[in-house]
Parts: sequence; structure tokens; C-alpha cells
Amino acid sequence: MSAEYPPRDELKARQERERLVSTGGMSTENVKTPTDERPRRRMSALAMRLANRLGVSPDDLVKEWPDDTLRRTKYPAVEEEQEDGSVLYKENPIR
Repeated sequence: MSAEYPPRDELKARQERERLVSTGGMSTENVKTPTDERPRRRMSALAMRLANRLGVSPDDLVKEWPDDTLRRTKYPAVEEEQEDGSVLYKENPIR
């Protein structure tokens, strides 16, 4: 789960919904909660490079990835291209 603030327009929409509910202008049964939709996730550079290499959009590529998998792709790593064309990822030791 990301600790990122939602966009300004979404915050204003939430504030307006809360105002309408509290003043009786809207029933709480029709209020759409933020948990009804999955928020757009921040992409890692690795996910963007892989999507570019595969020719698909990054959002389509990672929509089935668990949040933890996407989070782990943001850690620094050293990429070494092997003779067979594969890529070996190693931990980047922080000193």
C-alpha cells in the first residue's frame, strides 16, 4: 500500500462528498468510497523498461502483480547482461 497522497481533484471530490453527506444533501448509501477502486500505482523503472521491451503499457503489465512485488522492483540492483542474452540482477550493496 502506498503512502502517497491522492491527487488534488480526488481530495476535493472527497471533501465535497463528505460535505454533502454531513449536510443531508446526499444519502450515505450512494457514496462511493475510495476502496471501491484500486488507486493507480507508482511504476518502478524496471517495470517501465520491461513494459517497453514487451511492447505493452506499464499499467497493463503490472495490474496482476501484487503490491509487494511492485514495491520490491524499486530497490536498487545491478543488471548484468549475460552472453546468452539474459539479464542477471544482483543486489547493489549500499556503502
